[in-house]
Amino acid sequence: MDSHSHLNSSGHPVTVTDTVFVVSTGPRDWDRVLCVENVYQAIGIHPYYLTDFSHEWIDDLRKKLEQLPQVGVGEIGIDKLQPNLDLQLSVFRLQFQLAHLYHRTVSIHCVRAHSTLIEELKMLPSVPCIKLHSWSGNAEQTHQILKLKQHRFYFGFSLHINKNLKKLRQLLSFIPPESLLIESDLFLYDPKRTSSIKMMTVICADILNIEVEVLEELLLENFKRMIQTSN
Repeated sequence: MDSHSHLNSSGHPVTVTDTVFVVSTGPRDWDRVLCVENVYQAIGIHPYYLTDFSHEWIDDLRKKLEQLPQVGVGEIGIDKLQPNLDLQLSVFRLQFQLAHLYHRTVSIHCVRAHSTLIEELKMLPSVPCIKLHSWSGNAEQTHQILKLKQHRFYFGFSLHINKNLKKLRQLLSFIPPESLLIESDLFLYDPKRTSSIKMMTVICADILNIEVEVLEELLLENFKRMIQTSN
């Protein structure tokens, strides 16, 4: 189960045999993401690519969400390592409003902007659920997120982003198990994707002091719940 993967810009497709949530980064890959079979999909504009779209992007996104009721919104977000925070916030809010309008799951990218994100989420309308991709907020920020009862949150953790095991152990001590997800944040056809998921699952199972198989079952149920809330 991989709750966050991207489509390769090139390379040869392979058969996807596990449960995967594939998110886009911008309009240039929406159609390619939507063409991938046997995966769950989300489309949106990543804060890295705010200049990589036409002025019609909001209408294009709305039309696709109208036509495809199973598709989520993502990867969207706020990143203070990237320029033009005002534009980031404007694009983020517009996409979030569409997720609210069409009752869709949202996948959120947040880098060094956790307090800003929390304030935004306090003001934005409810959506079925929010997947916080490779969550890197601290304990206090995570507690604040959990207090926002108008949204249902899932916290995704990946091997190459969440390397600080002391911090991960602290977060897993109070994040509800039913809100936990594991992700690769790798390309869909990367040969290391499944091993990355397995290794992160083993790490989290050890921290939670449960069997790997038990955690895998829990993660799959969480993933299914995240997807089904959009439908």
